[in-house]
Amino acid sequence: MKNNVLLLKNHSYHKIKEIEVGMMISVVYYESNQYIYKEGIVTEIDLTYKKMLKIVDKLIDIGNILVINKL
Repeated sequence: MKNNVLLLKNHSYHKIKEIEVGMMISVVYYESNQYIYKEGIVTEIDLTYKKMLKIVDKLIDIGNILVINKL
C-alpha cells in the first residue's frame, strides 16, 4: 500500500502545477494522523517557497497532498 501512496503523490505533484488561484478543486491530504477530503476554491498557492496551497481558509502543505483534482 505504501508504494501506491507514493505513486499517487508523484502523480499529484505533476497535476498541482496546473492549479491556479480561483479554481475549484478537491484534495485528499494527510494531517493529524488522518486523511482529510476537502473541496473548495483555491485562494492562494505557492509552489516555490512556502510549498503550500490554500483552499478557502485552510492552508495545506503540498507534501501532505495525496490526491488532487479539478472540479
